[in-house]
Amino acid sequence: MNRIFIALEVPGTVKYKLVDLRKKMLPISGLKWESLKKLHVTLKFIGPCTDNQIVSIHKKLITVLSKFSAIQCCINHVGFFPNQHKPRIFWAGLEESKILNEMVTKIDVSLSSIGFVTEKRKIHPHITLLRIRRELNAGTIHKAVHQHFEHLNFVANMVTLYKSELLPEKSVYSKIKQYNLL
Repeated sequence: MNRIFIALEVPGTVKYKLVDLRKKMLPISGLKWESLKKLHVTLKFIGPCTDNQIVSIHKKLITVLSKFSAIQCCINHVGFFPNQHKPRIFWAGLEESKILNEMVTKIDVSLSSIGFVTEKRKIHPHITLLRIRRELNAGTIHKAVHQHFEHLNFVANMVTLYKSELLPEKSVYSKIKQYNLL
C-alpha cells in the first residue's frame, strides 16, 4: 500500500526565500531541515491506499479542482507543532484564506464519499520546515516565533497527489498526478 497525501505546490522562488528565512530564525547547526523539493502545503493526508483507491482519488480531484483557479497565498507567521514547549515540527503558516479553506473542505467531502475519513481538526495551512529530533533551547524557540519577517506573497497554481515512502532515515515523496489551477 502507498501512503498518499494531497498538496498545494509552493513556487520555487518562495521555497528559496523560506530556506533563507528558516536559517535566520533557527540558526542552530546540526538540524536536518526539510529539503527544498519537500516544501509544500498539505491539503489532506490520506494515508495507506491501494492502486484502485488512488484512481478513485484522482477522479475526485479532477472534479473538485476544476472549480478552482490559482490561489493568492501569504506566509505571515511561523510556529511549532504540537506547541512551543514540546516542539516536534517547525512550520511557516499561511494567512487565513477563505478560498483555500473551501478547497480543503471540498476535497475532504469529496473523498469522504468514497470512504475516506473526514478531517475533524480545523484547517491550519502550513509548510513544514523542520522535523525536530532533539531538544531546543526555550529562548531560541521564543526568538524564532516572535522574530519579524517580511511576509511572502505568492500565487499557488498547482496541486499534487503524492506518494510518501518512509525509509529508516527519511521520507521520499513521489508525484503521482498534478492538477493545474487555471
